[in-house]
Amino acid sequence: MTVDFSLAPGHRPDPRYDDPHFRYLFARLVTHYWRHAAFLGNDQLIQNAGILNGTLGVLVHGRYYVSGPLETAWRLHQGWSTSALRIVDDAGHRGGSMSRAVFETVGRSRPRSPDQHASRHLRRRFTPLSTRGPGR
Repeated sequence: MTVDFSLAPGHRPDPRYDDPHFRYLFARLVTHYWRHAAFLGNDQLIQNAGILNGTLGVLVHGRYYVSGPLETAWRLHQGWSTSALRIVDDAGHRGGSMSRAVFETVGRSRPRSPDQHASRHLRRRFTPLSTRGPGR
């Protein structure tokens, strides 16, 4: 039995879920983190987002991600001044073009030569990919 839920058009279940051992381990891991609210206080990540200011980062979020609403990524992005938010229109947590978006984002952040100073390189190469709010 495969259970893999998605709102994304054309979604196909991941074949890993056909393996009962994988499903068992995955369910234990997920429920452990959910039960403990990812070991964070209520809104702790959003409230402390400013700690990340000065650290460049890109949030890649799928429009159809059911368990992690876009509003959360948007609020984190708003509190983290040196972040960019990239919304993948045809994906949820994965699927669609999510993998491509993640690989493109990581590839853009990698220095091209060992002589380049990473932080200067990142500042030059990263531009906000999206500044739209949830549902826009």
